[in-house]
Amino acid sequence: MCRLLWLGLCRTGARALLFSDAFGKNVLTSGPTLANQPGTTNSWWTQWAQFVKNNNSVPDQYVWHEEGGSGSNFEYSYGVLQQILTNYGLPQRQININEYATFNEQVPAGSAFWISQLERRNAIGLRGNWLGGTQLHDLAASLLSKPNPSNYASTGYFANGDWWVYNYYSHNMTGQRVATSVSSDGQLDAYATVDTAARTARVLLGCHPPTTGTYDVTFSGLAKLGLPSSGTLQVRTWKFAVGSDVHYSQMGPPQDLGNYGHTISNGQKTRGIVERWYQRAVDLASVKTLLQRDETDFATYPELKWDAHVRHGSSLHHEEQKFIGLRKLRISSQGEDSLHRFLDLSPDEKVDLRDVPLIALGGSGGGYKVMYGFAGFISAAKKHGLWDCITWTAGVSGSCWTLAAYYTIARHDIQRLIDHYLTVASELAHPMSIHALNMVARSKRGVYFLIGPLVSKAQKSIIGLGIMDLYSTLTATYQLLSREPKGRLSRATFQWSKIWHRSGIDKGLEPMPLLAAVRRVPKYSYEPKTISAKARDVKKQPISRQLDTVEGNDQANSTVSLNRRSKKLFQYFEISPLEVGSPDLNRYVPTWAWGRTFISGDSVDRRPEQSFSLLLGQCTSAPAGPLAECIKALLVTIPKNTMVARLVTLFNNLLQSKHFESFWGNPIRAGHDPNPFYGLERPVGMREHTSEHSMYLSRVPHQHQRGIHSSDKSFSDPVALQPHSFPPWEAQGRTRLMDSGMANNLPNHILARPERGVDVFLSFDASSDIHTGAAVQRLHHFAADFDIELRDVTREFHNPQRNKVLSSSHASEVESRYIDHYARVFYGRRQSGQDMYIIYCPLLPNALNPDYNPTTASFSTSTNLMWTPDQVKSVLTTSETNVSHYAIDTIKRVMRKVYEDKKAYRLA
Repeated sequence: MCRLLWLGLCRTGARALLFSDAFGKNVLTSGPTLANQPGTTNSWWTQWAQFVKNNNSVPDQYVWHEEGGSGSNFEYSYGVLQQILTNYGLPQRQININEYATFNEQVPAGSAFWISQLERRNAIGLRGNWLGGTQLHDLAASLLSKPNPSNYASTGYFANGDWWVYNYYSHNMTGQRVATSVSSDGQLDAYATVDTAARTARVLLGCHPPTTGTYDVTFSGLAKLGLPSSGTLQVRTWKFAVGSDVHYSQMGPPQDLGNYGHTISNGQKTRGIVERWYQRAVDLASVKTLLQRDETDFATYPELKWDAHVRHGSSLHHEEQKFIGLRKLRISSQGEDSLHRFLDLSPDEKVDLRDVPLIALGGSGGGYKVMYGFAGFISAAKKHGLWDCITWTAGVSGSCWTLAAYYTIARHDIQRLIDHYLTVASELAHPMSIHALNMVARSKRGVYFLIGPLVSKAQKSIIGLGIMDLYSTLTATYQLLSREPKGRLSRATFQWSKIWHRSGIDKGLEPMPLLAAVRRVPKYSYEPKTISAKARDVKKQPISRQLDTVEGNDQANSTVSLNRRSKKLFQYFEISPLEVGSPDLNRYVPTWAWGRTFISGDSVDRRPEQSFSLLLGQCTSAPAGPLAECIKALLVTIPKNTMVARLVTLFNNLLQSKHFESFWGNPIRAGHDPNPFYGLERPVGMREHTSEHSMYLSRVPHQHQRGIHSSDKSFSDPVALQPHSFPPWEAQGRTRLMDSGMANNLPNHILARPERGVDVFLSFDASSDIHTGAAVQRLHHFAADFDIELRDVTREFHNPQRNKVLSSSHASEVESRYIDHYARVFYGRRQSGQDMYIIYCPLLPNALNPDYNPTTASFSTSTNLMWTPDQVKSVLTTSETNVSHYAIDTIKRVMRKVYEDKKAYRLA
């Protein structure tokens, strides 16, 4: 309301004068009074700045909310504000944060942190009030409480721990304010004053909840207080406590922890270094103890009692078959009636479970951009009821990060996941940085989750460790470190097999997640079953609707490349909570057994489930891709028709030639694991076994026999094939899974197993080349691998409505340019005769956020792993808007078509 009043009254400088005449100069005008922080890509902020500049109506104070929880970063917001003021030529004004601190931040540490942040910039701050009902104006914004806080008429008010911080700030932090700096990770801040007459300095320290750990605090310039530059410094420490009931606990004055002497050097005093390294040493020493505990923790790791066997055959796991039936039941009118609501069917229509379309949602690769974008797509799908109609969801590379977090730390709450992403983004840290390492190490047992999987892998197999193993554990632990209510990691987060029950997937409550990976086709391997002639010679497809025409790219080049398909170099693997295996090989092992040593189909040891961080790291191991793929990704980002582009193109063509088709060229390789498909018989065409052969043989007598004859619980295919029908076992004792974006940047290959019978593929694509013909080529290449011809039928289903009210001509231009491309529909028929549809949804700009182009924005690249909260919001809102405003009706039309066709076929 304040913002609207400001825009309405103060459109011109003259009206600003009228405002002053009416209310007096003591009533300050404020703007923009938004509920979100400054952002250079936030249209509310940029349009407001342009407006007040053009109309000479700059307010007396700049006002906004800082209530992003642990994602708030006032120092960052201040810097962005300065950038906006510079960009639009606006003057400096008083800053007034008219609401700061979320309810969880309103504890002594959080209040001290916010005081420090606001004092540094001379900003006025109004503490947020998160109470409701009569408490809203009864408990002083959670600074007071009473024995019966829910009774408005009761008395007996007392102070909580937070109140004592503000009391100390008001009465004790007197004297001259001196400069302080926030910690390198932005999580610890200080407000300091000095009394030169008393030769005393007071420092109020607070961390941003839920930060934990040990920090170094350095005091410099002590000589200015007349203190010696060496010797001993007396430091008295006070502790502000918080009660078990937090906001409602009665607390007393701060506790005096004593006055202690500390050695100073060169006029400085540093605390915490010894304590920090001592704690790190303790953490490292505890890793061995915790790993030994895991070896006998049968409650957490019941697989310690189980032997594992390779499952042969193309059939689905029996648990997945059961899941499909339960999911269809839930979607039908016999369950939650999800399809009826989503399609808005007539009230008397009853959806038979036999008519339920089987929908699969897949997310592409694309680093953090797709991680955020896929979360936005899922958010929109949930809001419209589409998510409740989906049976499988799968990811490539960055989309795997989204699914991993959604099914673990977010606990199926997409808003919780988005809040988590914004919090992580506010830290402005690369996942491989020292800051990220410290964040993980400072969390409870963080070193165990970071180092433990590597130690376990090195100890229990002959597999060596590589740089990508550390990449796997560091990226996963940093991303899956929950920030609220406090930073922590748990063993449950890294047990991918256990989410089958924990997420209710076994009851059909959530879609079944699949993570895609690939490995290079072994030279000694028989040819994968999905290779087809069409995969090497894709028929020419119409390109009139490709975005090449929109972007002005060379259509001729796209046509030529569409007809060229190189020899298949990869085999696809799927990683579900049930199994890890390859539809190209028709071989699978239980997910909890991945990482064990197998010989001829039987595991030879028992160990706890391998940390999910290692598997997730392999699915997202784009840095370990072949040089040719790195060059192709680089080529997309280089302006066309430049000398650099021509040189890179020539080099790329050389790498694509037959002579170099198997050239890897990248010194960074994905991590190894024991090959579960290793066997003892001699494969056809293989000259000799690898060096692992003799090492495994020595282990067979006492371990392999137990695997065969054990009376404990074991797992195998219910309908096992006869030995003579098995494909040959592989001769190499190790295997390497990698990012499947190297083969195809969409996960359709693993979703399209004929046994699943998917009717509709929803393909969300945030690849860097979505504006080129290469993006659609991937769909045709996928179809060719399954002997399916795709036909573009977009015009039969896609009829998006234009926005009647847009903010600018630029927005109208963006909408006109892309409106026919938000949901492209392709039809194909499987060899079995089943019809299938692909709805291709690329991450394109839209009219509601026209200034952000996901493909060309400098920060919006697949290699950028440091995003600001505003940048995260840009891709989230763009993805959500594309679905909600342009694609959702098309998806409904296709699903209705499939539903009606299945119903008609059943009734015929």
